[in-house]
Amino acid sequence: MKTTSAPALIFLLALPIVALLGCSTTATNTYGGNGVGADAGPWPQSPNRTTNTNPNTQTDVPNAPLLIVLRGTTAEKSSMRVDITQIDFKLGDKWITQVKRPDILKNETVTPFSFGEKGGAALLANTLIPKRKYAQIRVHWDERKAEFQQAEAKAALSIKGGVFDLTDWTPDEKAPNLLTIILDGTKIAHVANSATLAAEACTVTAGVAKGSITGSVTPALPTSRIEVYWNTAKLPFRSVAPNTDGTFTVDQLPDGKYRVVVRSPGYHLKTALKDLISVTGEKPVTMEKLELMQEAPGTAT
Repeated sequence: MKTTSAPALIFLLALPIVALLGCSTTATNTYGGNGVGADAGPWPQSPNRTTNTNPNTQTDVPNAPLLIVLRGTTAEKSSMRVDITQIDFKLGDKWITQVKRPDILKNETVTPFSFGEKGGAALLANTLIPKRKYAQIRVHWDERKAEFQQAEAKAALSIKGGVFDLTDWTPDEKAPNLLTIILDGTKIAHVANSATLAAEACTVTAGVAKGSITGSVTPALPTSRIEVYWNTAKLPFRSVAPNTDGTFTVDQLPDGKYRVVVRSPGYHLKTALKDLISVTGEKPVTMEKLELMQEAPGTAT
């Protein structure tokens, strides 16, 4: 019978230990230098939620709904045009890009944005953001397209406000988180061919979207959908199905103007909806009853 030498026996016994040690490596995800937005790819996540105390790294955290709206107004008989190209959020010591110009163009068909003495609003983002504690928000202005006009005179506009404190803002994963960027153009300093909007005239407030539109569709068809669009946007802002009795409510809307479209295969509205609906505050806007008519045979829906 063949015997095994002592050195060879020690080598054979050590092999399982080496194999176990080789399987003990743990990988971690970290934020890269480039952020993500609605269409910039996924944030790094792992399948299960874990506890992570390092603000510069992310394992698996829930996403929270996020709306960003720009509001502005100017003094009497004046107007301003502004252009936003990007919005970043500060997480720990890193800036994460959340909104880019292509994201904004999905919600607004005309840029730069124009504001007058009656005020106005622009939807910059309708997206998701990881539920983290953010310290600041940074807005990138394209001052080559910023302009102030008073009577017939035009002037290049310089906007000093760009970085805003969020006071360790953490979005709610269930609530419609709303960040509103406010430009008080009544405080524009205008001299000759230049105008300046001071930093204190630019603010950001955090809240929730509380507006809603209610109504009813008859007949109550289970295949119907009520779509609400922000102003002239091409993509729906919200889409709901009516209840069994035909009633519906589209909620979580920030103040603004909306276009309502009713889609139902084989049917169309008896009276077309042409006017925009203004939503302001928490009081619901109630529409008149929407009556559907069946399409004639062979008519495309």
